[in-house]
Amino acid sequence: MIERNYWPTTKWQAADSKTLRMDSEKLSRLEPMVKSEYSNITGIVVVRNGYIAYEIIWF
Repeated sequence: MIERNYWPTTKWQAADSKTLRMDSEKLSRLEPMVKSEYSNITGIVVVRNGYIAYEIIWF
């Protein structure tokens, strides 16, 4: 079992996508793709290991 010092129970913490070993360039390409293909979606949240790696909301 993985032991962690942090669990998102009452508030989510954010971390840099690079720190979480995620490609920030690919994450930034999500918004235009989702906006053009899925008109009913108004935001994106990507979570990795309990940390918010990417979040964008639009209306």
